Order: sequence, then C-alpha cells, then structure tokens
Amino acid sequence: MLLHYRFFLLTLLLIVCTFSAAQAAFGTNWTATYYNCTDFACPPVVTQTGLDGVNYDWGTGSPYIGVNADNFTIRFESVQTFVGGRFEFVPAADDGMRVFIDGALVYDQFYGRPFTEDRFQQTMTAGPHTLRVDYLELTDLAQVRIQWFLLPGDATSGGEGEAACPFTDGRLNCDPGASAVIYCYAYGIHIYGVDHTGRGFPSLVVTPEDLAQAQQDERAGKENILIASGPSAENGAPINLYLLSTGELQAQAPGPYPEVSKPYRFIFGDCLP
Repeated sequence: MLLHYRFFLLTLLLIVCTFSAAQAAFGTNWTATYYNCTDFACPPVVTQTGLDGVNYDWGTGSPYIGVNADNFTIRFESVQTFVGGRFEFVPAADDGMRVFIDGALVYDQFYGRPFTEDRFQQTMTAGPHTLRVDYLELTDLAQVRIQWFLLPGDATSGGEGEAACPFTDGRLNCDPGASAVIYCYAYGIHIYGVDHTGRGFPSLVVTPEDLAQAQQDERAGKENILIASGPSAENGAPINLYLLSTGELQAQAPGPYPEVSKPYRFIFGDCLP
C-alpha cells in the first residue's frame, strides 16, 4: 500500500552557548555559462541550468566537456529569496571571483591567486534578489564556492506573526545550530549530517515505500521502529529515523561539535505534497 499521509516538521532547538555558528546556504536553481577565455569576451561553450549551489573543486581538470582545463571563466546566475536581515557572504576561489547582488558589484577579487576564502556582509531586504558570480581560472587548480548565512539575531520576518527562516534551500528545519538537515520531497526524505563549519554530507534517504513498510510493522505491534540509519558528519554516532508509537516520525542526530552528547531530535508530521 502506497503512503498517502503527509507530515510536517517540528524542531527541537538545542541552545548551546559554546556553539553559535550558523549553517550556510548555497542557494538553488543556479545557471552556469562556461567560456574558453578569461574575460568573457568569447562565445559561450555551454550553459547548465538547475544547479544546487556554487560549490565546485575540479582539481586540474576541465569543469565540463569542451571547456579548457585552464584559462576559462564561468558566469553563475540565480534568483534567491532571502529573509530580511544582515547576511555574511563567504566567497572562496582559486583563482579569481566577482560577486554581484541585484546588479551591483559587492566583491571583486578577479585575478590570479591561490585558493582564498574571504567574507563580506550585506543587508538584504525580504524577498527575491538576483545573484551573479563571475569565476576566473588561469592555471593549475580550479575551485569556486559561494555561501551565505544570516547573522545571529538579524532576521526580520516577512509579515506579522511569520517566523523567519534564514535558509533558502528548501530545508524543513530552520535551526541554525542543527547537526542534521532534513528535506522532504515527493519521492522521500533526505537527511544530511552537518559539520561544525556548516557543510552538509549525505546521510540517509527514506522512500515512501520504506515508510509504508514501517507502518505495516507498527500495525503488527512493533513500537518505535528504526526505519533507517546513516552516518553523521563528525563523529561515530549515527543519524537515525524512527517511526514512533504515536505514528509520528522522529529523526535523531548527535549534537553539534563539540557537544556531541546532546542530541537533536526532530518530530515529523505532514510535509509531503
């Protein structure tokens, strides 16, 4: 029997004074246009669409078929929806990089250099904003990344009584200190472990069929059924997904580094379309 029930997420916020770093977002639905020149003054080679973030490390190889391994540029463009507040952006590249927000140049390090991570802050109004990243690769290693996070205490809601979520990547749990991130799709639940730098790593995937099997086990009299287990980001403790005796789902993850003994627990209700 196919799964027809839907569930929503309630998060348990774990407040740890020694852990205050917010998880960074990479955005979604980026477009990348590749050029075999270093100044964009040549015909584009290829364009990719629907990319989930700008976070690539090509080593000494080519980033795409038909694109040079050296002396190329890429223009990444997207529209991202922000909550209102002050954000810290973290661009990183080997070699050069420029960042535009709503057409305005806000970061300019477009020249040859070894891998360098920088930071700058920008106040964003609530709503959609256009982002553009120009990337330059000259020789040797090629790597580019752009991420951002809302500074603690700087969120403004989109309307009266509306809670602000600092992330724009579709995650369900908006806790900046969570050691796991949960996404709910029509084809199942994806859970990622998150390390202390905010980087996510795939942990487990649960399909509607997996959940239907767990429901059958519950009807057979079993309680608190372990549906799936996967690795966490920074220690040996796993991330587990349970079907509780109440009929709800609970994801349990170890606490954020270094407070790994204080677990996060997430209770699920209705989230599937």
